[in-house]
Amino acid sequence: MKAMLLSRAHALARSRRSGVTLVEIVIVISIISILAALGGPLLTVSLPRWRTRRAAYEFAAAVEQARGLAMSQNVEYRIVMEAADPALSDATSIGRYAVARGNATTNSTSWDVLPAEPVGSSSDDSQGEGRVEISDGGEDALPDVSIEPWGALHGTTAGDDIVFSPRGWVSNPASDFSADGYVDITFVNTRILRSDGLDQSWTVRISRGGMTRVASNLARARTDGPTGTGRAGTMTSTSGSGYSP
Repeated sequence: MKAMLLSRAHALARSRRSGVTLVEIVIVISIISILAALGGPLLTVSLPRWRTRRAAYEFAAAVEQARGLAMSQNVEYRIVMEAADPALSDATSIGRYAVARGNATTNSTSWDVLPAEPVGSSSDDSQGEGRVEISDGGEDALPDVSIEPWGALHGTTAGDDIVFSPRGWVSNPASDFSADGYVDITFVNTRILRSDGLDQSWTVRISRGGMTRVASNLARARTDGPTGTGRAGTMTSTSGSGYSP
């Protein structure tokens, strides 16, 4: 009996020693508050940078999807550029594009934003899969990220699109490409641009042959205006092998 009582006493003592005192709780809360205060500004800067990179890589994936579908289905596909941000230095995020399927191998007369409607359908009711809206309030909203106004794009007579043939080539006229042979679509970190005047944008570069790569413009002073199909300055880094993952 005595041994049992001693055992219970030792267990109770250990239980009391393993508890947390009020002083310890206050110390932990203080440390968390300090870390939050230090980390808040860092996140404010870093999140738009991560979102801008994400937006560029997701667009590159959409471009590669359109090219792959054109080749596998033997029909034209296009990327329709629908909205850009004319005032990149304000607090509004604007950007929208869509992937659409044509109705022929060349010179398509109608386009169906993904998902494709049944064959023979004249409507384009469902567009949730193919349209991406990064603008404020959009389904894919990315705060502090905008699409820079692009240059002339004449994949079709309607314009503002990049068309892929069943061979995987870009059908746009030569005038749509920059001097070094690319159609460039740029995603801009508008927060760093309006606060520091620096360029932390990511540019998706699409070659005549349909190859896609993502290049970054990291923290250089922005002295050039929106160009769409070519930018001054040097791209400081690219993605892996030069093509989007």
